[in-house]
Amino acid sequence: MKSIFKRFINWVKLRIYEILYVLLLMFLSSYIVVNWEKCITMKFFEQFDGNNILFLIWIVLFILPFYDVEAKGWKFRRKGIEDTRKQFENAENTFRQNQINNFRDDIQTQNSDEIDGGGSQ
Repeated sequence: MKSIFKRFINWVKLRIYEILYVLLLMFLSSYIVVNWEKCITMKFFEQFDGNNILFLIWIVLFILPFYDVEAKGWKFRRKGIEDTRKQFENAENTFRQNQINNFRDDIQTQNSDEIDGGGSQ
């Protein structure tokens, strides 16, 4: 049970910014939906109550993941999927190259054993 809890804590630590982003987006979305009429009036100078700013921030939060933005270690990257795919391809290529090298080394060892073993018989 402690192992599961530790893994969960580590997972949360690694994804704390994404979790906070989703929570902020959820709470702000619920507020915007409940106060829709007040938020879309766009009265910045007449009777400023902050709902307009919250509405604009809500829109920015929806658009933000589509652009390359970095703030305090929190990266919103549209290209993140492409970067991850390239990392997986590089890891796969490295793994395959290691397999080929190991296979070649095994064959060379096997051949040298056969040559050494065949000459002594």
